[in-house]
Amino acid sequence: IAVLILLSFLQATLIPLDLVLIFLILHSYITPGKENLYLGFFFGLLVSFLGNLPLGIYSLVYISLIQAAYFYKKTPFSNNIFLSLPLIVVALGINSIITSLVLQVSLQFWPKVIYETLIAFPVYLALRFWDERFIVKQEVKLKV
Repeated sequence: IAVLILLSFLQATLIPLDLVLIFLILHSYITPGKENLYLGFFFGLLVSFLGNLPLGIYSLVYISLIQAAYFYKKTPFSNNIFLSLPLIVVALGINSIITSLVLQVSLQFWPKVIYETLIAFPVYLALRFWDERFIVKQEVKLKV
């Protein structure tokens, strides 16, 4: 949660890329669960509030794209991250289109989505490392 708060403030102030959406999609891709939907809703509200946008727009977009990541995770070719890059490109493109329609500004698809896709791979590796090293799975039984 602390990382998402930091990313939302960075997104609203310094970096004009959608870092929160990248993190949420990749986290829901790695560890599916209901908590990702809650995170998507609340951090969508926070990003909307910090960006001075209509509240709830990003929440709806984040929840729907997290749900799409769940559906994509169930496909047989989702085991390879390089085959999952189209999920990221499509999700970021949909987010860019919806944002441009709501704010009534021109569509900035080409450079922004490519930069966000390039950022997604190191974020995926960092999330994967964190999940494997520091999160105890239910299958693991610790002996005391």
